[in-house]
Amino acid sequence: MYALVALAAVGLVGTAVHGLTVSSPASLTQCQPAALSWSDGTAPYYVDILPGGQPSATALENLGEQSGTSYTWTVNIAAGTSITVRVTDSTGVINYSSAVTIRELFFLFFTQTIISYMDTKAHG
Repeated sequence: MYALVALAAVGLVGTAVHGLTVSSPASLTQCQPAALSWSDGTAPYYVDILPGGQPSATALENLGEQSGTSYTWTVNIAAGTSITVRVTDSTGVINYSSAVTIRELFFLFFTQTIISYMDTKAHG
């Protein structure tokens, strides 16, 4: 009986130490590559794109099995959509990024153009 309790306690300690962290992308722009990353956990990893803040929703996109801790995803979901990245490791541990809203490519180009113009005007 004591051996069983001791083995269960050791198993719980191992589970508590085992973790998985998913980094939230700083920004996502439609039709542009985005670096997704995670750490800890046990490979392989399974990566899904979910509707933002909805962990039980059906995936908008399945990025498949990944052996490393990063993936470059070309954002192919409509601008204005909020998404969350879900990563599941091979032991079944799951974690999520914070929700991020996909920006429109035109907005990014327009913003960069204005900044460049203002910088030129400021420095003559």
